[in-house]
Amino acid sequence: MMLNMEDIIVIIIQASGLGSLIALIIIYLKDKQWKRTEAAYQFYNDFDANKDCQLAMFMLDYGIEDAPFKFEYYFPKLSEKIIVHYNYDKLNEAMRKPYENLTEEEQVIRFLFDVYIGYLERIFYCLVTNYFKKKELIFYKYWLDKLISEEYKEIRNYAVENSCGLFVPFLEKYRKRLKKKVEKWVNKKFK
Repeated sequence: MMLNMEDIIVIIIQASGLGSLIALIIIYLKDKQWKRTEAAYQFYNDFDANKDCQLAMFMLDYGIEDAPFKFEYYFPKLSEKIIVHYNYDKLNEAMRKPYENLTEEEQVIRFLFDVYIGYLERIFYCLVTNYFKKKELIFYKYWLDKLISEEYKEIRNYAVENSCGLFVPFLEKYRKRLKKKVEKWVNKKFK
């Protein structure tokens, strides 16, 4: 069977059309991946720039052995500035006590961690719904590693008692499976 010129032209046009379609699909998928990464990065920047989250992260950086520090916080609930003399024990008390028994300083600490946990829950939701990929956890690895440590179990207990739906289950999933995947991804990309 011999192909005539018209058949050859049709085959070339079909092949170039198929090639163009494949190229468009690849471009679309790359663009989608780029937008997802950009959104994850922006979400992290918002998290990292939030003053309440910054204070919570600062508190997470100070462990049992570290010296106490103080900070001033304008607490909208009381419409005044509160001087918080922070130490590790005060964090645990703020997470453990019923709200009505908290001192003003402990209320501020609790509020800061409510904001912090709320941000992380939104991130976990984005991961669970596949809006973000697991590798985007690279931005949060340091903080997640702290939160899964025994040192901060009171924060996890507080989250469970106060219906922070995704927080503790996701941290458990991170501890058991995702932490290894994130570390593997980092080692693969940066070694």
